[in-house]
Amino acid sequence: MNRTICAWLMLVVGLLMSCTLGGCGLSPTYTVRVENKCKEAVIARLERRPSMNNMIELDSARVKPDEMVVIGPVSAPPLERVYIVITNPDEMHALPDAHKISRGNWLVTITNGSMSNWGAYEISITKE
Repeated sequence: MNRTICAWLMLVVGLLMSCTLGGCGLSPTYTVRVENKCKEAVIARLERRPSMNNMIELDSARVKPDEMVVIGPVSAPPLERVYIVITNPDEMHALPDAHKISRGNWLVTITNGSMSNWGAYEISITKE
């Protein structure tokens, strides 16, 4: 009886250790569905930012008016920040809209900016 209990305990401890230690090497994944409901095309890209001056593009797409595009899935190191960045390809001098996201699936809806908004777009970001 004692051997059976010891064998089960060793099995459980081994499984817990493999799950815990194995999880350290997993990178989180990011998937973004971008819906463009405005009158002009936009460029949507996922960036990881290991430092303030370093931006690494993970994936990008040009999204035409009234079109939906899925960006990803992509992975990034566990502690790096990941942003969804929306830009207008015709106005390269304008600052892009960048929003930090966490791991998982996201929906980004882009509409035309209103008169009370400083930006060219209104961007809604929700986790799916």
